[in-house]
Amino acid sequence: MAKFRQVYTEFWKDPKVIEEMTPEDKFFMLYLLTNESTTQIGVYQITKKQMAFEMGHSIETINSLIQRFENIHKNIKYNTKTREIAIKNWGKYNFFKGGKPVYDLMKSEMENVKDVSLLGYVLENYLKTPKVNSNIVNVFEVFFKEHNIPYESYIDTCCVSCDDTLTGRITIGGQEVEEEVEEDIDKEKDKEKDKSKDNSVEDSFESPSDDKLPSKEIRYPKDSMYYQAALYLRGKILEFNPRCKVPKDNPKNLEKWSNDMRLMFERDERSREEMAAMIKFVFDTDDFWRTVVQSPSGLRKNWDKIAAQMIVRNKHPDKKQSGSFQEQIDKMKDW
Repeated sequence: MAKFRQVYTEFWKDPKVIEEMTPEDKFFMLYLLTNESTTQIGVYQITKKQMAFEMGHSIETINSLIQRFENIHKNIKYNTKTREIAIKNWGKYNFFKGGKPVYDLMKSEMENVKDVSLLGYVLENYLKTPKVNSNIVNVFEVFFKEHNIPYESYIDTCCVSCDDTLTGRITIGGQEVEEEVEEDIDKEKDKEKDKSKDNSVEDSFESPSDDKLPSKEIRYPKDSMYYQAALYLRGKILEFNPRCKVPKDNPKNLEKWSNDMRLMFERDERSREEMAAMIKFVFDTDDFWRTVVQSPSGLRKNWDKIAAQMIVRNKHPDKKQSGSFQEQIDKMKDW
């Protein structure tokens, strides 16, 4: 039997998609919603190698995409041990149909899930949407009860983030309970938070140090391949000109550089070997280009011209190159 997955046209109007997602992000999101491994419950097993093969990406690119979607977009969870993925808003668009065949299919698919916390992740976010299907919620509840898994924490979150007043029926402990949620519930919760802040003066606690204070989310952390590539280029620039005005050595300041590196790897399809050879040529052998390339964008913009110069230089070598090509690769092995 053919299997179909729906993608709502609202996807393209979502502000998060428009403003925060790169073209690669959008492609990856559509892939996660429609690939052959998807299930009715929004939790399915898929390996990174499979994703890389079907999307035509490298494993490094898939790792980077998963990292971005988990830590920045916050709309998936991936268990590296069980190789299972959960889509946060799956239920919002796929749990509107019911019927015994659908419920039986969901029960069967749930039995195959190894990390059941992923089921709770999908259910919890589904319960925050208006007009939940109580029968589908009951399927989850029955599964959790049969496997002695606490489910009350997921049920208690029902509709807490809805914007409009609504009345939905959900099943708790085998009984139907009518739950009304007013649109000002978020305001009340904010008031409670303010009160707790005022009372916190009486409590004894350790003042957080600067490194523990919440900071803006980092798109390319220090262990990211793209950040390491940007850092490597920054080091070569400073070796040539220690007084060159380059961004400071931290993910926040090097974010644009890291993104330009990502574009070279992913969009321009440059390999690590090509990158190593290019940077080595620019800063170890060519007096002209190392005065031009002062950033990843400069390297990307002039890539073809530099590559042509490399071809000419290889045919008519006039300078002795310092260091072996393999030494450059070894320096970049952590990318």
